[in-house]
Amino acid sequence: MTETPAVVKTNQSDENDEYNPYDHREETNKRVSDFGSLANMVKSAIGTGIFTLPNAFVAVGMYPGIVGIFILGICLTITLHMLVKTHYKMCTIEKKSFLTYEQLCESVLATGALKDTKIARFLVLLVNITLFASYIGISSVYVVFISGIIQEIIDPEKHIGQGTYALMLFPFLFIVNLMRNLNDITPLSIMGNLFVIISCGIGFIYAVKDGFGNTWLSIQPDLKVYPRFIGAIFFSLCSPGLILEIERNMKKPWNYEKPCGVLDLGMIFVMIFYSIISGAVYAKWGQDANANFIRNHPELDAATLAALIMQVLSIYFTYGLMCYLPVLIIHEKYVIDSIERSTSKKRTEFLWFFFLRFGVTVVTCGLGAAVPRLEIFTGLVGAICLGVLGAVIPVILYIVVNIDEYGRYKWKLYASSFLLFIGIFCTLCATVVYSIDLINFLVYG
Repeated sequence: MTETPAVVKTNQSDENDEYNPYDHREETNKRVSDFGSLANMVKSAIGTGIFTLPNAFVAVGMYPGIVGIFILGICLTITLHMLVKTHYKMCTIEKKSFLTYEQLCESVLATGALKDTKIARFLVLLVNITLFASYIGISSVYVVFISGIIQEIIDPEKHIGQGTYALMLFPFLFIVNLMRNLNDITPLSIMGNLFVIISCGIGFIYAVKDGFGNTWLSIQPDLKVYPRFIGAIFFSLCSPGLILEIERNMKKPWNYEKPCGVLDLGMIFVMIFYSIISGAVYAKWGQDANANFIRNHPELDAATLAALIMQVLSIYFTYGLMCYLPVLIIHEKYVIDSIERSTSKKRTEFLWFFFLRFGVTVVTCGLGAAVPRLEIFTGLVGAICLGVLGAVIPVILYIVVNIDEYGRYKWKLYASSFLLFIGIFCTLCATVVYSIDLINFLVYG
């Protein structure tokens, strides 16, 4: 007789309640605490983005930059809440304990108002491609970031190209990419958060210790470069695919989406942290702000060297977290069936585990070597991938799944449509500008 698996109990439901996904998740020792989940969420957002934001302020100026962080941050927080609410509702309807981002999209579009339409099939394909590409892109940004710092430290005269350093990182990145569970990555996320905060603190002290500069603008008059800021913000503020994965691994998942829960606290901390650090650094270096503001320091003294080393360690620790999702997508969509058909399941699972992570590491190092321009990479990935996944798709899913529950005067529909318009408009503008930048780089160098 098969034993019933242990489940996570919420102490807030009984047999007469509707299906509660949280009550049907298997109990394991790999569950993450609220603090660990908050650390994972903050680390998934605070990475290379914080160090590139002062450079993004160059495109808009001081005041639009600070206001833009909070406006776009609040909008993204709302859309992420929509994503989590839609996920819970679809899990309740389908009586499943969890759905990945990809499965959620397929589930909503297969059962909702867009059922069996070309739009539904297109959106599912768009999500699959964008979700995979976004985290490959983010991981490639990390490769560019680390290789640039290593070149700055050991080869300031640039005798060897940055792309070569990106390729040399492969064995080290492959090692950290071999971690299998979010619970194993959590200690690294906590350490990475600490290193980011310390290195940002060093940069902040350098920005304020001798007074601010005089090259910063209160408002950038050239409106056509504003979309560069949008792409950088999208890249910096959220990792939508990991939002559901973090909730999935929580000991108390009901604390995630509640008011002032893990999601809200994480986003509030990120927005405040970004605005303080970015504003101070931009005030110091102004229009000369580098894509990594620590590299604006005039000398490679002990404090600057320590900050650069902590940056490398922080981003290195986060690399495995960013590669977790593309590996998971391939594993659940293609690999599981192959393993089930195999006569030697343990050996087949090990080979897939090894070669998936090997392949993802090869691709990210290759892309980082091909386009070693941090600001182009971050903006393009943020605009195309994270803009679609974080600001557009969650709103579409929410509108579809709540088609009969828009509230009085259909206010939820109008509010959601307004958010959707903002998301599409910002994504398109930033994508066009950064695509032109990429073409110019590839053609002219």
